[in-house]
Amino acid sequence: MKGPALSAASLRLIIGLVFALTISIGQPQLQAQELCGSDNYYNCHPGDANGDGTVGISDAVYVITYIFGGGSAPHPWSKCNGDANGDCVTGISDVVYMITYIFAGGDGPISCSQFDAVCTDPGDYNPGPWVK
Repeated sequence: MKGPALSAASLRLIIGLVFALTISIGQPQLQAQELCGSDNYYNCHPGDANGDGTVGISDAVYVITYIFGGGSAPHPWSKCNGDANGDCVTGISDVVYMITYIFAGGDGPISCSQFDAVCTDPGDYNPGPWVK
């Protein structure tokens, strides 16, 4: 679900604030909790929007860029990998959820099995250019 387009200046301001927070607090790169192994959701990890196997501030920035800046959808699954809070969509609430998790000790992203139990559509599949 895409939101209203932001101007380039607004997008730079949001990303700049997130990076300023990262520099002042430090950026934990947290290992992904689990990867789905089912046929339907293979390699889905809620909250790992950029598909690098960790959940960190770069995932929050990735979702912001996707929603407001016309960036690429989370991958490999457009909905599952971007959905940190378990509402079955990738949206700004996932960014807030990830930032709260990373910097304020909030709940971690939902697990793959929780996503599988609640959501029926992992989204479009795009494994990325690194998969041959």
